[in-house]
Amino acid sequence: MHEAIMDAVQGFGVSSTNYLQTNYQDAQGLFLWVSWAADLRNTFFIFFPLWFHLRASVGIKLIWVAVIGDWLNLVFKWILFGERPYWWVHEATYYANTVPPHIEQYPMTCETGPGSPSGHAMGAAGVYYTLVTSILAIMTSKKKQYGSRKSTNKDWYLKVILWTLFWGVQVCVCLSRVFIAAHFPHQVIAGVFTGQYGHFIIYYLFRNRLIPLINPVLLQYVAQNVHLCFFNVFQWILGMIVAEAFNRTQWIYSASMKKYFYTTLFLTSFALGFYLLLKAVGVDLLWTLEKAQKWCVRAEWVHLDSTPFASLLRNMGTLFGLGLGLHSPLYTETKKSSGTLVKTGCIISSLVLLHLFDSFKPPTHTVALFYLLSFCKSATVPLVTVSIIPYCVNRALSLQNKKGV
Repeated sequence: MHEAIMDAVQGFGVSSTNYLQTNYQDAQGLFLWVSWAADLRNTFFIFFPLWFHLRASVGIKLIWVAVIGDWLNLVFKWILFGERPYWWVHEATYYANTVPPHIEQYPMTCETGPGSPSGHAMGAAGVYYTLVTSILAIMTSKKKQYGSRKSTNKDWYLKVILWTLFWGVQVCVCLSRVFIAAHFPHQVIAGVFTGQYGHFIIYYLFRNRLIPLINPVLLQYVAQNVHLCFFNVFQWILGMIVAEAFNRTQWIYSASMKKYFYTTLFLTSFALGFYLLLKAVGVDLLWTLEKAQKWCVRAEWVHLDSTPFASLLRNMGTLFGLGLGLHSPLYTETKKSSGTLVKTGCIISSLVLLHLFDSFKPPTHTVALFYLLSFCKSATVPLVTVSIIPYCVNRALSLQNKKGV
């Protein structure tokens, strides 16, 4: 019964992809751009340096939300065993007596991890939700500074515009992921809700010391025997309950280097332990890699950086690098410099240098070396943004001022 329902849901998803590709072929460029823009890499290389130099607390929150959200996405994917349309359509018995719909593939189609929930939808939901709520909080705090507490029409218009843009982005991301056949519709919807609320779960479990109570085998059993929609509704409800607790804490803004180190170690160890435990009981969590290599129409579209472990190490490197940057002597020396010229110089320098740095691609001929260099590259991004670039910009402006004198 459960398999028949999921086949029907996924069959509808393939038909949706076929419909979009047939009727909106002219929008292919837009859909591909949206999928590229929703990648978390742009959060680390664009949103983070921009917001960190404008308001450090927002930049720090963006990193934590993106990293924890993507880590949860990895764990949920390993639990839910979600298919992807571009390989499912070739293997499903659902089309045993009919001709399956034809779906095109694109360079971003052939991701190698499980499909549910959608990482792009989940990441976009978490990141843009953080941006919207942060902007509204900044505007509210400014009003309080000027002694105004009443809501005005401008406040209402701002909220309507921001939340309309937020949901517009979510719809575009969901449609783009379905269009390129990387996800089924139910996977992107699950990604949106878990992206908004799921990252609060880790804080709640960690704060209340409930992590040891999680049994990965039990989670996998529940996920395989309970309909996917009910499982995601459970995540959503639990996430909203935990969100209130997380909104009341400020510990991520003052976390010590020791806490960054242990958080990175814990998240990495938990994911690796989860993988090894399920592998020991005969569950292959890398089953999707073989399917991607088999059914992707072009071998060069199967990228090593889309594998689950590449995602894990990329996120852990980013979090660890943020800790290194915030506790660097260079950051301590320059964090009080808040002039407009300094901020502008830091933003422009960060965006340009990180764009150039992103062009470096770790070699893929040795998997272990690729993972190691991915971790180091990811750690370098926040480290450079937080400490090295502000120090260099401040030094350059100081020298220029001395010459002017």
